[in-house]
Amino acid sequence: MNLHETTKRNSTSSPGIFIGVVEDNKDPLKQGRVRVRVIGLHSENKSPSNTDGIPTADLPWAIPGNPIFEGSNSGYGFFSVPIQGSMVALFFIGDDHNYPCYFASIPAYPKEKRSASKGFSDPDGKYPDKTGEPDWNRDARNEGETTNKTKNANRETGISQVKSGTWVEPTSPYASVYPNNSVFATRDKGMVVEYDSTPGAERYHIYHVKSGNYFEISESGQTVLKSKDNHYEINIKDKNILIKQNKNESIVGNEDRKIDGNKDALIDGSDTETISGNKIENITGELTITVVGSCKVTANTINLDGGSGAVAGIVQGQCFCSITGAPHPNISRNVKGSF
Repeated sequence: MNLHETTKRNSTSSPGIFIGVVEDNKDPLKQGRVRVRVIGLHSENKSPSNTDGIPTADLPWAIPGNPIFEGSNSGYGFFSVPIQGSMVALFFIGDDHNYPCYFASIPAYPKEKRSASKGFSDPDGKYPDKTGEPDWNRDARNEGETTNKTKNANRETGISQVKSGTWVEPTSPYASVYPNNSVFATRDKGMVVEYDSTPGAERYHIYHVKSGNYFEISESGQTVLKSKDNHYEINIKDKNILIKQNKNESIVGNEDRKIDGNKDALIDGSDTETISGNKIENITGELTITVVGSCKVTANTINLDGGSGAVAGIVQGQCFCSITGAPHPNISRNVKGSF
C-alpha cells in the first residue's frame, strides 16, 4: 500500500511549491485544514494497491497559511475555507510530506467536470459548478452576471409619485472593464462584493444574492440601498439630513411615527409624500407649522379636537350641488372644530 508516509522525501531533496486539489474541507477541528491531492506526488487513483493509490481519507491535513491581516490570532484576521475541487498552492513544512501548508488558491479553466470517483476532484461532485470558462469571476471579467442578469431583471418599476408621475429603480451603472474590477464572492448564494476601479465607471457594490438586497455607489455618487424585508435604522443620538433638492416618498401601506421631542424640518425644495394607507403621528412635545404662502387642506372629513381646552365654537358645513341644490353624499362631510 502506497501510504503517505512511504512518500516522505529525504533530507537532501530541495524544498519547493506544489499544486494540488482540495478533496476534503470538513475539518473536524474546524481549524481551516483541508486534505489536498498533490499533482506529481499522488495519482488520481483512490483505491490502494501494491504500487499506487491513496484514499482521500488517508491524505494528511494541510494547515492554512492565511493573509497577514491581524495575524490570524484569537479569531482576528480573515478566515475562509476553500471549497472542495479548488486548486491550491502548498509547500511542505520541513520538506516533510506529512506536514503540508496551503497558502493560495489557483483559478483554472475547467473544460469539463471530472468524475467524483477519481482524484483531483470534488468527491461530492458539486464543484466546479461552471465549465468551459475560466474560474475567474464573471463580474470581474466584465460579463456583469450579478448586475445584468439578476439585479436589473428584478428592479422595482411603476412607483407612483404625486408630482413626478412614476419612477423606477435605477439600473446598475456596472461598466467594468477587465482587469479593473476586484470581486469577492462567497459560495452558495452568499455575498458578492465589488471594488470596481474601471476609469469613468468606478463603483462600490455589496449584493446579498439570495434576498436581492444590495448597496451600490456609482461613479457619479448615485447611491442605492435596497431592502426586500423589514428595514431597521436606529440612531441613539441625533440624526441630521440635508436635502438640497426635491424629496419624494411613496408609502404603500400605513405610516406610524412617534416623536418624543421637537421636530424641526428645513427643506429648500419640494417635499412630496404619497401614502396609500394611513398616516399616524404621535408627538409628545410641541408641533409648530409655519407657512409663508397659502395653506390648503383637502379631505372628506376634517376633525379638529382641542382636547380639554375650552370650546370656542363648532363649525359645520355641507356641500350642495350648485345646479340641483341637493347635498353631495359621501363626497363632502361635516367639518367640526373645537378650540
